Amino acid sequence: MARYRKIDPRIWGDEKFRRLSKPQPNAQTLWFYLLTGPHTNSCPGLYSLGEMALAENLGWSLKGLREAFGEVLREGLAKADFKARVIMVPNALKYDRPESPNVLKFWAKCFDEIPECDLKNEYFQIIKDFTEGLGEGFKEAFREAFKEPFKESITITITNTITNTINNIVESRKENSEDKGFFLASLLLNLIIKKKPKI
Repeated sequence: MARYRKIDPRIWGDEKFRRLSKPQPNAQTLWFYLLTGPHTNSCPGLYSLGEMALAENLGWSLKGLREAFGEVLREGLAKADFKARVIMVPNALKYDRPESPNVLKFWAKCFDEIPECDLKNEYFQIIKDFTEGLGEGFKEAFREAFKEPFKESITITITNTITNTINNIVESRKENSEDKGFFLASLLLNLIIKKKPKI
């Protein structure tokens, strides 16, 4: 049976703890901080945190942080999108399971506050797959609380872009209906309108 210990994230701000000698940049300390730092929230393994803030919180240079984070990345322990200021720990859910469907609903509020990026999409799929094995109550709570990121807006944007492009081609070819480009554009436009493909 797995053994766990509770760690209060406030330890990193504790006055006595901060007076202790500090480690030089290293991957083990960084990993421990990612799991227990004050940036952690109710959404296990998904954090809004940039590399500058991370380096400052640990008292490290940016160069030192990047070297340590490189080790964490190589081991597959975490992923980062520092442009969006998002860090994800893919296996966090294995060790911090939701105790009830209501907990999932609370997680969803936290998830909604994370900046939009590919890592957020990936986390969405991870938690969706994870809840599939937890029973119908959890699956229903997930469907109610979590909104799939990006999908609707991307589908509309790309479909509209393609439609507008094809319309422009069709308009420019109207004078010569023998032109192969006219027929190709017409065919593609009909496919989009009839099938309404999802992307």
